[in-house]
Amino acid sequence: MGSDASNTILRNAAFLLGSQGAAVGLRALYAFVMAKTLGPQLYGLYYYGLAGYTVILPLTVLGLPIILARELGSRGKEAEEVLIPTTLGISSVVAVVAGGSLAVVAIWGEPTWELRRLLLLFSAALVARSLANWALSVFVATERADRWMKQEASFRSGEALLGICMALMGAQLVWLVALHAVSWWAEAFSCWWRIRRDHAEVTWKVQWDWAPTLLRQGVPLGLIGWATFWFMRGPILFHRHLHPDGAGLGHLAISLQVLMLVALVPNSVAHAALPVLGRRGERSNRQAASYLSVSLRSAIIGGAAFGILGTTLSPELVPVLLGQSYEPLGWLLTWGLWMVIPMTVSTLCHSALLARGLLREASLGLVAGFVATTLVLVLRVGSDGASAALLAIGIGLALWALSSMIATVAKVLIDVKRSILLPLFCVSSAAAATLVSIASFDRWAALPVGFAVLLLSSWVTGVLSPLERRFLRNAVRLLSSRFFGANSRST
Repeated sequence: MGSDASNTILRNAAFLLGSQGAAVGLRALYAFVMAKTLGPQLYGLYYYGLAGYTVILPLTVLGLPIILARELGSRGKEAEEVLIPTTLGISSVVAVVAGGSLAVVAIWGEPTWELRRLLLLFSAALVARSLANWALSVFVATERADRWMKQEASFRSGEALLGICMALMGAQLVWLVALHAVSWWAEAFSCWWRIRRDHAEVTWKVQWDWAPTLLRQGVPLGLIGWATFWFMRGPILFHRHLHPDGAGLGHLAISLQVLMLVALVPNSVAHAALPVLGRRGERSNRQAASYLSVSLRSAIIGGAAFGILGTTLSPELVPVLLGQSYEPLGWLLTWGLWMVIPMTVSTLCHSALLARGLLREASLGLVAGFVATTLVLVLRVGSDGASAALLAIGIGLALWALSSMIATVAKVLIDVKRSILLPLFCVSSAAAATLVSIASFDRWAALPVGFAVLLLSSWVTGVLSPLERRFLRNAVRLLSSRFFGANSRST
């Protein structure tokens, strides 16, 4: 990979991961404290409201990160004066409409005042978070992700710290949701002020000659984003209405939250690579192929590591950490964490296809996965509950990942054997060794066996070359420095 491209990707990824990584530990602790203090039923209601508004979020973003990265990357700084205020105006209108729609659903669609109150607060958070995501699009497209890092580290960490204190003091769920909404409004205003300071011309004035072009590109991307979010939010909505009084909603919610926290790294790297992947030319095509090859191999091997951890440790540790009421969660995670592999692969390939303007290729696999997930939800969740919901997500993600890989291989011309087949062989070997060790000995003994086979097979097959191992070491060093640096600044 060219040094300029790799440096841009790493720098943007470091800032994005640093901004979210500064808060990810606190968010995980916050989720743990909430699950412990609220119990599975109330925590499930919290996540139901969260899923209800975040599943709408892509429709308010309208693919702006991809559009801005592509347009500003090809047109340069002269396009900033037009695109930034125009996208702000469009995003503001769409965000208010979406928030109002969710408020109407809350008032007329929910049977209890408690749920109505929660969804009204989440509708306010939806408007603010949409505007904050517009700011993220601007920061990434102008390759100034460090601006976003400072905002995200401060406000997400602040919400988590205050939420932990409130939960430990016995605060009711409605106050924790109110804190969530207020923190997003504070972040949205702070981001807008910072962008206004960097771009004095920013207003809500829409350049109407640009609006049709942006909407024509943005609406399909928004629908694609909505389908993407459906994988991790739709099952919660189905489960809530089919099993309204069960603790399984909380078990499913935490398992999905674990998956989304684990997916933080590939999402940040894929997002950071948009400006580079959107460039054209023979040299840029080689850079894209090299970047995707290394990223796919790393994602598959890294996902297997999380799968081994889930298979061996979660049934023992989850009841100890959260209590016996969460014992079913431990068994869900034994196989649920293997879903990190299709999740990361689909994220990377999907982002690469969209960044290069291949909307049809990016959509086909997503639609197939979306349909499969929805069908399994309709057919099985009513009878099998949380396990069927997680299975539906896994089937959909697997179809999406497979289709995206096929399209990526055809369009970006990566080496299939080295980028996909050999890593999958290593994963299969490690998974088989782990399961055999569990059957022959116990879960604790299977942990080192699984990791040893994974590392040994990766080394023997040459999944990563010495040059790529050095590149990844440098990447880990840079990402770690940003992660811990952001943590130190936010504490």
